[in-house]
Amino acid sequence: MVRHASAVWLKLKEVIFSLSPEQLLLTTGSPKDAEKNKNQMVSEALNCLKTAITYIDSPDKDLFINLILLDEDIVNKIHSISSAEKSLLSSLEDLAQVHALGSVISILAESSTYFCTRVLQEHLTHLVDILGTSTDYESQCNGSSSAAINYGALYLCVQMLTSCREVALVSYAECSSIKLAKESWWLILEKKLDQLIHLLGSFLTLDSQSEQSMFRQEYVACAGMLMS
Repeated sequence: MVRHASAVWLKLKEVIFSLSPEQLLLTTGSPKDAEKNKNQMVSEALNCLKTAITYIDSPDKDLFINLILLDEDIVNKIHSISSAEKSLLSSLEDLAQVHALGSVISILAESSTYFCTRVLQEHLTHLVDILGTSTDYESQCNGSSSAAINYGALYLCVQMLTSCREVALVSYAECSSIKLAKESWWLILEKKLDQLIHLLGSFLTLDSQSEQSMFRQEYVACAGMLMS
C-alpha cells in the first residue's frame, strides 16, 4: 500500500478537488447529469481515501499523513482560505473547494487519535487565531466594526471539532491517558476551546439580515453538529 500511496493520493486529489462538471459534460451531454456524476465520483473518492487510511500500518502512518497534510495544494488552499482578501467566499467554486478540504481533513482526523492530533497540530491554532476574538464580532453586532468573518476558516474549525468528538466517542476508554499525554488533540483543543466557544456565540448573534447572511447560514449552522 505504501509503495502506491503517492500515486493513490494524487489520483484521489484530482477527483476531489479538480474534477469539474464541464469535464463530465463532454461525456454526459447534460449539465444536470454532469453535476450528479461529479458529486458521485467525489463521494467515491472520499470513501476510497477513508478505506486507504485503514490499511496504513503504524510504521508508515507519518509518511501517509504527511503526504496529505504537507501536500503543496492542500497547504495553498488553507493559506488561501486564511488570507484576509478571501474572508468571504465569492463563488460556488470557492464553496465547493472548502467543503472538499473539510471532508479530507475530517476523514484524516476521525481515523485515529494520532491522526486527529496531527491535523490539529498543523491547522487548528492558526485557523482559530485568524478568526479573531469574540470582542471583534460583538462590536460588529453593535455596528462598530467592519471586520469580515472568515467563514472558510470557521467551517474547517467546526469540522475539526466534530472529528474530535468522533475520536473521543471511539476511544472513550482511553480518554484519561489521552488527556495526560504530552502531545494530544485534547491538549491542543483545550488551549483554544474557550476562544472558540466565545467566537461561535458571537457569530450566532449576528444580524441574520446582514449582507453576509447567505454565507453565515451555510457555515455557522455547522456548529449545531457539536450539540448533537
